[in-house]
Amino acid sequence: PFQKLISAIENKCLKEGIRFLRQEESYTSKASFLDRDILPVWSKDDKASYHFSGKRITRGLYQSKSGKCIHADINGALNTLIKSGIVKLEENFQIKTPNLLYVQKRKAVA
Repeated sequence: PFQKLISAIENKCLKEGIRFLRQEESYTSKASFLDRDILPVWSKDDKASYHFSGKRITRGLYQSKSGKCIHADINGALNTLIKSGIVKLEENFQIKTPNLLYVQKRKAVA
């Protein structure tokens, strides 16, 4: 069912001229975005054990090694964004390489 949803979204993007990118997302929920943990790529042949500095303390809440908390979904989403390489962040988490988006203007409706 999940692959069917992805295919449907990909087809909609193609029809609308939107670039569709599939992103590998292993370890993005386990790694701490706030602590800048390394984001390895999962492989069934890789027997390495990875240690991450933060942890999920309750459902929906992720705690960094310094004790700062962030919503777990936000932590995972930001790690996925970093892993994609589309956006680079500076030390203060400001976007360093923004991509310019061209948005089609809406026509006024009377």
